[in-house]
Amino acid sequence: MGKKIARVILFSLLTTGRLLSAEELIRRTCNEARFFPGPWQDIIRREIAIQNAFDLIASRAGTGKTTNCVVEWPEENGRPLNGLRRAMFDIQWNRTVIVGGVPTKEFHQEGIRIEYFWEMSNGVISRKIDGFVVCRSAQACERLGLNKQIP
Repeated sequence: MGKKIARVILFSLLTTGRLLSAEELIRRTCNEARFFPGPWQDIIRREIAIQNAFDLIASRAGTGKTTNCVVEWPEENGRPLNGLRRAMFDIQWNRTVIVGGVPTKEFHQEGIRIEYFWEMSNGVISRKIDGFVVCRSAQACERLGLNKQIP
């Protein structure tokens, strides 16, 4: 039995470059996933600190429009599975600062990564916040999986 499983794994790696599995991690933009206002409303209702962090970033940037925004979730055969979800978004902006009497544009990036558990039972969706992290620099945001894009 073990040799047969090993052959199937090896075959799937050689032919597809990845393991064959019905379950896969889906990654979509927030617009495609309808994250705003959908799940976002439930998330901030459960954890007001996330809304406060977003408001602080938006006030520093002068806009509430996200630059990058992606959501990840597990799916099997085209159907979302109960489990951990991730939402990652940032706001990027250039701020003019005076350096040696010369106005210079300085890049800034801040963002949030939220992990929450999603479950559907008897047609009812429930979400539990597993945690969130705020990034306050391009390097920190890159570690969260947010790419730098010059606005």
